[in-house]
Amino acid sequence: MTKLFFFLVFLCDNFVTFSQVASTTNFIKGGTSDAVKVIAAYINPLEKAIAYNGSNNRLVIYDNKEVDKLRFGLGINISAAFINSNDNTYNVNDLNLQEFEPSDASRTIAQTFSGTESSILLRTKDSYLAATTSYPFYESRPILELDSPEGTTIQQIPLATINGLVEKNGNQLELRFLPTLTINQANLKVFGFGGTLQHNLGTLIKPLSDSWLDIYIVAGFQLNRLSYQLDIQPNEASINFASLTANGPYTGQELILTTQSIPLSINFVKTAKHFSFSLGGAYNLMNSDVRMVGKYPVYASDPSNTLQVIVTDITDPFQYQNNFNKLAFNAGVSFQSKHVVLGLNYAYSYYQTLNLNLGFLF
Repeated sequence: MTKLFFFLVFLCDNFVTFSQVASTTNFIKGGTSDAVKVIAAYINPLEKAIAYNGSNNRLVIYDNKEVDKLRFGLGINISAAFINSNDNTYNVNDLNLQEFEPSDASRTIAQTFSGTESSILLRTKDSYLAATTSYPFYESRPILELDSPEGTTIQQIPLATINGLVEKNGNQLELRFLPTLTINQANLKVFGFGGTLQHNLGTLIKPLSDSWLDIYIVAGFQLNRLSYQLDIQPNEASINFASLTANGPYTGQELILTTQSIPLSINFVKTAKHFSFSLGGAYNLMNSDVRMVGKYPVYASDPSNTLQVIVTDITDPFQYQNNFNKLAFNAGVSFQSKHVVLGLNYAYSYYQTLNLNLGFLF
């Protein structure tokens, strides 16, 4: 079990590159309205990929000669969702930003999480007067300038879980768990749990038991959570801030992404010796919840002293939800040799997913 745990850590260490997500949260300094729009546009493919990982319903067929015998199993599950290339960029103009605008009106295409390692410069529409050494000894400057977050070029999102199952009379319950993993390099915590219930209709409907293929219905649930620890301070060196004595401390800062997936499917299965082949269709109910919690600094021009920028505080800036309900086509194959079972499932939808399941039966 210790080796298995460290394997999960190794697999999820790919999330180190996800630290780029935290850079989007700097836009909170320009105000809540634009921050939520930029963050939502940037992490949209990550939200979908995590949700699609949970939607692959992991149909695995076990050759149980004695259907009325209770059987148990343990294993590991590895899934990967492949991001649709249509989600690699977004147009800043489509966000209808209130506080920010592109510094170059001809460059408005920014990268999402899965995009390339490039960015465009955004600036606040509001400005302040900054002191200079030449006449008229001041100039107008944007309150804040920020580069849009760069993409990571990551096109597939992996997740791994530890599984336990119980089976009897054509009914199989599988429970999955991803213990909380802390990725210190990305200030990130990853957690997940879920389960799948599958039933062979041949054990319930007698005529189907004599058919040349089996029909399985499958329902599942999966919750995955990413939690980013943030450290956003009013620290732009080029800005002359007004007194901050009444501000802060800026603590408890987190960006929390939670996805829930409920796959419902019907599958047609043909067993031949050690192999089982399946085809089916599914409807996946998927949603995400994104929250930004803690206290943060927000910049504004000082109406009484234009040579300074004032900082106000905001707590728990926003929360939003998205739904990604989609139809899917499923195909899979499993192989069993005595107590060892290996299964591979593929799901075709707006995002494609692959799922590998390795189990041991008792």
